[in-house]
Parts: sequence; C-alpha cells; structure tokens
Amino acid sequence: MHPKISIIIPVYNSQKYICACIDSILAQSFTDFELILIDDCSTDGSARIIDEYRAQDDRIHIIHLENNSGQGYARNVGIDSAMGEYLSFIDSDDIIAPDFFELLYKRAVESGAEIVKGLGCVVHKDSSIKDTDKHAFKEVNHAIRQYLIGKSPRPFCFYAEHWSAIYKRDFLNEHGIRYGLSRVGQDTTFLLKVCAYFRSIEIVDDAVYYYIQRSGSVIHSYDSKRFRARLHSLEEQIDFANTVEAAAALFLSHIQNSINNLLAHHAYLSVRIPEAESAALLERLYAALLKYRYMHETSYRDYSLRAFMESNGHVNISLKGFIVGNEDNTEWQLISFNRFIDYINADEAFFDQGLEYLGASIPFMFLMAFANHPNAAPEMYMEFASKLCSILMRFKQPDALCRKMPMCDYLVRYGADIFPHGCRKYADAYLNYFYSITDQLSRINALLREHPGAAKCFHIGKLLTAHGFRILKMLRSADKKAVDPLLTAFASEVAKFDALNNAIETR
Repeated sequence: MHPKISIIIPVYNSQKYICACIDSILAQSFTDFELILIDDCSTDGSARIIDEYRAQDDRIHIIHLENNSGQGYARNVGIDSAMGEYLSFIDSDDIIAPDFFELLYKRAVESGAEIVKGLGCVVHKDSSIKDTDKHAFKEVNHAIRQYLIGKSPRPFCFYAEHWSAIYKRDFLNEHGIRYGLSRVGQDTTFLLKVCAYFRSIEIVDDAVYYYIQRSGSVIHSYDSKRFRARLHSLEEQIDFANTVEAAAALFLSHIQNSINNLLAHHAYLSVRIPEAESAALLERLYAALLKYRYMHETSYRDYSLRAFMESNGHVNISLKGFIVGNEDNTEWQLISFNRFIDYINADEAFFDQGLEYLGASIPFMFLMAFANHPNAAPEMYMEFASKLCSILMRFKQPDALCRKMPMCDYLVRYGADIFPHGCRKYADAYLNYFYSITDQLSRINALLREHPGAAKCFHIGKLLTAHGFRILKMLRSADKKAVDPLLTAFASEVAKFDALNNAIETR
C-alpha cells in the first residue's frame, strides 16, 4: 500500500545537521509517510548516518547517486522514485514542527487541493525558535489568499518557500514539473512552474517549517562561480517562460528583480575579477535576455534594464538590486551609482525617466545602508554618506533631483554631516509608519464590526494591508526586539480584517 506522503531530502555533507532534520520527521504525529534520502556523493559522514537511520526504520529509503549533481537533480530523482499521494521537499539542515504533516494532510483530504501550503519561518543559527519569528512570512500566505478571493492576479507568490508545502504527485507529473539543474536557484525554477499551472491551493498557517539560516551557507558566497550558477537558473526560468502559455505578469516582476540582482552581483564582482572575465559575464547575461520573449515589457518598466539592453549588454547601472546574504550591499551600490551618474548626464532621450528612477533608488540605498548595518558605528555611515555625496554632486541637474527627494537636498546642502541622523531617522520613520498602519487597520476593523456594509472601509483596509506588507519587507533586517511586537499586532489585525471581509462576501 502506497504511503500518503513521500518526503524527499537531498543530502550532501550535512553530518552536523542531518540528525536533527531526520529526528524532527520521525517525531511527526503523522506517521503514514516514506522518507527518501538522496545522498549526493557526500564526502563527510552523512552517508553513514543516513544508512544507520535506514537500519532503524523501514519507512526510510536511501538512494546513493554515482556523481555529485546538485540539489535540483537529487530532488528530481526523489520525485521519480516517490510513491506517495503527496510529495514534500525538505532541506537537510532544517526542521519542522511536530504536527507539520498532520495539519497539511488533513487539509489536503478535506479539500483535494493540488498544493497545501504551511508557513515558512526563518530562524538564525543558534537562535531559539519563537512564535513571533513566523509573522514576517505571513505576507506570502496573505498574497495567495488575495489571489484566491479574486483580489489580485495570479502571483508568483511562493518566493523561495518550496519547502513549506506538500504537492500532489499526480499534479507534478501531469505538467512535468521538476526542479532546475542549476546549482543555485533550482527551487525558484520549480516554483515558477508550480505557480504557472496550479488550479487549487490551500493555506494552513499553523503548519510551520523552520528554515535555519546559517552564516556558512552557500547563500553568503558571491564569487564569479556563484554568478554563473545564478545566471544558469535565470536561463532555465527564461526557457520555461518562453514556452508556457501563461500571463506575462506571472514572470515580469520576478525576472525583472532577478536581472537587477544579477547586475548588482556583477557590480560587486567587477572590482574583484579581471576585466575580460567581467565583460564575459555581462555578455552571457545579455545573450540570455535577448531570448526572453517578454524582455521588451520588462526593460520598458526599468530604466537601468533599458540602458543595459540598448547598450548591447555593456552598461550596468542598476541601483535596484539586492545581494541576499551579503553583509555590505553599499559597496556595489556606490560602484553602480558612480556609473549611473555618468550615464544619465549624457542621456538626452530618456533623461526624465532616468530622473524618476534615480529619485526612487536613492531612498533604497539609504534603507539598505541602515538595514545591513543597524548597529554600525557612526563613522561607517559618515564614510558612506561622503562617497554618496561626492558622486551626487556630479549630477548635472541636482536641483531637479532635490525637488523630488528631500534627502538628496540635505546631502547637497549640508554634506555628510546630516547622513547618520538622516539614515536612522528614515528607518525610524518606517517603524512609526508601520505602527500607524496597524493602528488604522485596528480602527477599520472596529468600524466594520459596527457597520458591515461600509464598502469604503473595506477599500481603505485593503490599502492599509497592502502598504503594511510592503513596509514589512523593508523592516525584516531591523532590530527584532523593536519589530516583533509590531509584527504580531499587525498579523492579528490582518487576520481580523480578512475574516470580516470573507464574512461579508459570503452573505
């Protein structure tokens, strides 16, 4: 008799963490599963450890690969050998709550959904797990719920949370959905396919997956090898986007962000690798983007991407990227900002669009400087501000920019002395804004309970919720002690608002 769930885990040099991962699975209140462990040619003691577990529990199956092929290939081998009704994918250094599968499968039986998604929760190494840690990631589930009730278009809404759900095996096989083969981002390729094809999905916030963020993980490595791996992932996603008949909107924002992040990565590398290698990386990225069927729509939305394509891949002036896991995003920002000023000063055809882009990018640079170094000494802020100011002074129309962005006005008028206070004040303003949004949403909920037919209140509540989740993304790296109470309060008010909204719509 086939198991209800097949749990698939690629294992590579995970001897420090694999026991905790497997133990969290064997301790599940749900027991009708098979655990498929794929050893990807580990060179430490991982293979021995999983073989020992296999001897203790006949629900465990081991596959030893002949060649090291990466997590995407290993997971695909697991999919092809799985017998369960639903499949789950877990990373070998993470753990799950004891009722994770019980809650997900119960909802699957009730709904028959192709996907049943729990809640992702990032926990930093050596940190104790707190209930408040998971609230920052409720925005993903909220985005899915908005789609389900017809309030937003079909989104690419999982981000990287492939591990927080169970997937019906027949659904994956019907559409040939498999992981990408790149060494980085293969999970994003998988989820892009999932989000293009799914017809039914259920959300269970109480089923929690704990993603353990470790400082030594591959996400913190940003050499040219990783750039090529990320580019390979983007190429796989473009190949899929070019062939599937799905709305372009599903791909546009995600691939736009991916390109900007690669350009940020390249700027970071450009002062560390030979010029010829740097040029070759940009050439390969440009060649990939030429094949993307929606590249015109994507570049039209983004001034820096338009410059990149119109220059045949030679101009990298992106200011909107983000190198996740890198401790200093300010370095590449200053490199790109310097190039950007030269480019926009010479741009006659699209100068106004470039000015709009610059005005929107400067606050992002301020915020990243704070978010990545919330406890840094004032000298660090002063140094960054001095460099930013000196570059800004080369802009041919500083008055036009200063009218758009008061912070630029402060820098031009007063120099770097204003920056340490201005940066922290900017971040504090977001905290205060978020607190205000929570308070206003609470008032809207109170009004709706008294006056359920107040349509205008629903409209305002939806705007507040959207703004709150947008600000929430910017606050993730801030001081957790200050942010956690706000996250908890906001999540509570959003849940109340959704319940009131659903109650009215079902009448």
